[in-house]
Amino acid sequence: MIPERHFRVYGLPVRVRSDSHEFLDFVEGHYAAFSSRDVGSDAPVLDVEFSEQAGEMARARALELPQIGADLRTTATEVYWENPFGFAVHVSDLGWWQVKMYHFDLLNSPPPPARYENYQRSMRWGIHYPLFSLLELGQGKQLAHASALGCRGVGYLLMGLNGVGKSTLATYLSLNKGLQLLADNYVLYDERFIYPFPERLRLSRASLDHLGLRREDGAVEVYGKYQLPIPAEIEPLRPGACFLVLRGPELTAKPLALEAVPSIKAALDDYLQEYPRYSYLGVWLALRGLARSLSSEGSSLWRCPWFVVHVPRTWELEPIAEVIEQCVSTCSG
Repeated sequence: MIPERHFRVYGLPVRVRSDSHEFLDFVEGHYAAFSSRDVGSDAPVLDVEFSEQAGEMARARALELPQIGADLRTTATEVYWENPFGFAVHVSDLGWWQVKMYHFDLLNSPPPPARYENYQRSMRWGIHYPLFSLLELGQGKQLAHASALGCRGVGYLLMGLNGVGKSTLATYLSLNKGLQLLADNYVLYDERFIYPFPERLRLSRASLDHLGLRREDGAVEVYGKYQLPIPAEIEPLRPGACFLVLRGPELTAKPLALEAVPSIKAALDDYLQEYPRYSYLGVWLALRGLARSLSSEGSSLWRCPWFVVHVPRTWELEPIAEVIEQCVSTCSG
């Protein structure tokens, strides 16, 4: 029997199967907060298989599907996508979603950094994106690209483009300012709450050294970052404040008009393109007439205070943390 892992992500049962223990361990490391050993009688709403056989089955099924683009084939209940680098995925809507996928570049036995990068891409395209889509369709949960911190049931988000230092700053705040680090990359939200999606903390060697953190034994850099566990408690949080973190020549913090927030977030999303709607699933769901469900405007994020924080490129994080603290105290005071 093929090994499997079970997770429950905000009430949604997920099963991941693979003949690669290394891939399963990689996924379990990112979904540890959602791990479920009590499988019970709940059938998975998302059932994923990652193996060479699953990939070959996906490719065989693709030959029977209408081709709507060079790498995309769809029907009302199925979608197949294969990219030029050997990743193939087939998703079937059977009342629950079945995913069969594989990254065929793994047959070339790439060294550990490249192998784990393939795992991360496969996890995002074949597990994260279907999961996020189901949570949006079924529960109205949407996505934000952010680091999340929490305190006494209130959540604070650091948002911005990649490389601006959100993860390093969030880690510093958690180590020195009494906030709990809850998520490093993705956060879910709806009309009332924000919901952490912990995954793993990703920090460069330089960030680890400056923060005084050690790498895990045997840790491998993935896209130039080391990955550390986030021991977060999974619970809905009331949004306390959101911070748009940008690079600037000097440290400043100013309130952001709430009417500007939706368009700014949309622009960041369009630039990053790290959500399901920018993938094969976005095309498939749009063709099925489900795209409207994925773009609801109701949001808890539009009702909490927002600040634009310009930060210089520096390892002097205490002044930045103090500015964040002052903004938080303004919100709670």
